[in-house]
Amino acid sequence: MRIESDPLTCENCGDLEHGDVETVPAVPKLDPESYAIEGEGTDVYVCAGCGSVLGVR
Repeated sequence: MRIESDPLTCENCGDLEHGDVETVPAVPKLDPESYAIEGEGTDVYVCAGCGSVLGVR
């Protein structure tokens, strides 16, 4: 999937245009077992309408 060209759908808001997606930069990566922060942060793509996570870079 390419965030730049593929169609996007939000579970809450339905079909989205690419302008309806916001990027949250440098979100910490967490270890699911210990909840410890690992390495560098990553960009997360969220719906501008409701804030649901759509994807991770």
